[in-house]
Amino acid sequence: METHLIHAESGQWISSVAIIPLPKNNPQGMGSVITYARRYSLCAILGIEKENDENTASISQNRSKRE
Repeated sequence: METHLIHAESGQWISSVAIIPLPKNNPQGMGSVITYARRYSLCAILGIEKENDENTASISQNRSKRE
């Protein structure tokens, strides 16, 4: 997946390429890889931290239920 970040006024740009293997060779596997790659590529190119993902959120919820 190739990500481009373009400044509208100046036209300056940066790009990044990420190669992510398919976990499953089917439409659902492709869709999940594309979603994952878009999210992480944008965060990486902008230099921002990604919000909690589903796994982290479920771990936090399980911990709060135990306490």
